[in-house]
Amino acid sequence: MASSQHMVVQTSPWLPGACITQDMPVSEGLWLNRTLPFNVTSSNTIFLFNCSPRLLVSPLNCTDSSLCHLYLESSGHVDDKRALECASSLRPCCTFVAGGMPSAYKIRLHSSGCRAFRSILHLDTDKPANQWEEGLEIQWAVPLEPVCKNQLDCSGASKCVPAGAKGRSRCVCNRGYHWDHILLSCMRKKSSTRAGLRLKVSIGVFSFFSVAIVLGAITAIDFSRNENDVNLVIFVSERATGGALMDVVDDRLLGKEPSGNLEISVRLFSELALACLQERKTDRPCMKDVVQELQHIIQTVDQEEV
Repeated sequence: MASSQHMVVQTSPWLPGACITQDMPVSEGLWLNRTLPFNVTSSNTIFLFNCSPRLLVSPLNCTDSSLCHLYLESSGHVDDKRALECASSLRPCCTFVAGGMPSAYKIRLHSSGCRAFRSILHLDTDKPANQWEEGLEIQWAVPLEPVCKNQLDCSGASKCVPAGAKGRSRCVCNRGYHWDHILLSCMRKKSSTRAGLRLKVSIGVFSFFSVAIVLGAITAIDFSRNENDVNLVIFVSERATGGALMDVVDDRLLGKEPSGNLEISVRLFSELALACLQERKTDRPCMKDVVQELQHIIQTVDQEEV
């Protein structure tokens, strides 16, 4: 069974003066692409607020004893006025544990259902509500070695051997090598070359950037920007088209006096990230192409240093 990695993100902020979270009008909640290896885990207890009365006959716990009421009353995260709007006899709140279908890939908000949600990580009812940890845990499957039909499908550092109960063969790394699920290749054990280390870091950052965009409404929406710039993807893409890509890069990444090499690597890396955000699947590079492009970026920077 493939191992998995986890990350915790914060849910969307409230709209001012209302029991509505900012992701409701923008994206109708959280949506993950089912074709990608990401899903919401069962470690999340979800509180839905400002819901339609029709949910009272749903499988969700929308009763007066639902834990969502305790959250509103005692967590310290919701003011009294908003709490009254979040749960009433006409607009109840509901509780459920995420992870099953379809909540493993979406937590939907809409005007005829619920208009806000919060997630509690590893809910412990023995603790007071003001000690509950807010956050939404996302996990993704670590990619396995590639499937193969014969040795020609594998690199010289691996062999095509039967693996798993389904009769499939995979390119298993030779002795002295291990499968690197970030580089998607066999690397020598205890290897610490500068290029290899930098490539791991680059792909790690790249993977996190991609996840952040997949989660769109949670982390990539900022209502403090102009109306046409609320969505981070659109905001950055338009700046890149206008030749002002570096203007949106966090100064903490560049430092006070960034070197030419650093600016080059950030620009090339950003262009690759934007390519992965193309709307049409056929316009986006596959992971193999991404790795090759990152290797090309490293070679380009290394040549600049010579």
